[in-house]
Amino acid sequence: MPRLGEFQQIRRNGRKTYYQCRAGGKLVHLGSDALDAARRYDVLVASSDVRIGRPATINGLIAAWGHRHPAKVIPAIQKALIRFGGNRSLAGVTKTFLQDYRDHLIGLGRMPETVIKYGRYAATLIDWAQDQEPPWIETKIRKTKMPKPIQVPHDIAEKYRRALIDALPDPSRPICSFILETGCRPSDATRLDWSEVDLDRGVCVILHKHKATHYGRTRTVYLTPDATVILRAQPGHSGLVFPSPRGGQYTHRGLRCVLVDAGKAVGVKVRGTYDLRHTRLQSALDQGMSIEDVAGLAGHADLNTIQRYAQIRSERLRRAAAGLASPLPPPAPDQPVSPKADSSPPTPAPTACPATKDKSAKARAGVAKKRAAG
Repeated sequence: MPRLGEFQQIRRNGRKTYYQCRAGGKLVHLGSDALDAARRYDVLVASSDVRIGRPATINGLIAAWGHRHPAKVIPAIQKALIRFGGNRSLAGVTKTFLQDYRDHLIGLGRMPETVIKYGRYAATLIDWAQDQEPPWIETKIRKTKMPKPIQVPHDIAEKYRRALIDALPDPSRPICSFILETGCRPSDATRLDWSEVDLDRGVCVILHKHKATHYGRTRTVYLTPDATVILRAQPGHSGLVFPSPRGGQYTHRGLRCVLVDAGKAVGVKVRGTYDLRHTRLQSALDQGMSIEDVAGLAGHADLNTIQRYAQIRSERLRRAAAGLASPLPPPAPDQPVSPKADSSPPTPAPTACPATKDKSAKARAGVAKKRAAG
């Protein structure tokens, strides 16, 4: 069985990078784009009666990974890894490869969530290469600590909330208003069924099996009076509570596009459907609800999760300070505030004796007589 040569990276005139490989002793040009070249290399392997040998570079490893796991190919992440060290030899991969890749992504200004996602993908490739027989990478790669994702809530300012809801199209306004009123997860609102709604008790018990298995319990969405009005206004009481215009479930991408367009029309930046949830929870905190109650409203079992919504607002601090009582105990109603009973009376200030006063007067008179004589 013929063997396909290695996926090589070359530079011409020191400017542009080109990719090529050898198949059956013949040089095959794969193009100038790293990801497209890797795809052509993969297609070349799949369409010919050849087998992939042990790759020598990161490019070859990515091509072999795409050939073995086509469903796990993520072009953007692969392209970032190829740009970092596509022509790096697998034999020369150091222990700090993942750490260097992480530092490279941070240096490019990538968000922590992106660094974590790209780093895990690279770690999966390395682990897969080390699991081969014989191992393609013999060096033991040191696992690196990924940065913590930034959990910043994006609540919508109060002055834009009503205008944003009014700017939404009629089909998507009820579901967005429901998320804003209850603070539920957008996925719970899109999958909500009428069999899970109890208007008399004012709750919605989410009975999704995969969610109950994941969290070990069902989710409960507590209805506000306005949320109850929204549910009563929905036509039909069977099937999905908020069906899309096509009759199926709303998608996160579709709702996000609708919210972003409405935000642009109003003049406020909306990042997604979770902005509505963040707005409800932050508003509950601003209205004086305790953080434990807000955690129950959000469906968070851990109070550390709800801490991301507990932004310190100056208005909330002013209201809290206005309601604080003095730390001093109030005085007794029948006794005025007086010194302690066991304290001694104040000592009077010492006064000068008469003899001292006479000597001082004579001295001043002598000084005045000498000045007059002079």
